[in-house]
Amino acid sequence: MPFVEKEKYHIPRRCRFHPDNDIYRDQEQHKFHTDINEWQCGYCKKSFYEEKHLDQHFDNRHSNLLNLVDTSSSILFLILPLMEKCLKYL
Repeated sequence: MPFVEKEKYHIPRRCRFHPDNDIYRDQEQHKFHTDINEWQCGYCKKSFYEEKHLDQHFDNRHSNLLNLVDTSSSILFLILPLMEKCLKYL
């Protein structure tokens, strides 16, 4: 989260907003936008015309490699105001 780094906030590891608790971080780090209409999988190098197809590919072919947790309670935009409770200045 760029604003957290910019403002030098410290997020406790137990906070759901800590980068280690981001269930999509690993998936996003393995997406490569190589050209205007080309996305590439960082695991197997397969290419796709749209990002949504790459996301489906992750679910279908690499779900065993991704950080999977229950997402039923993670509604980011409703929880953002609570995030201030997790943040502290360094």
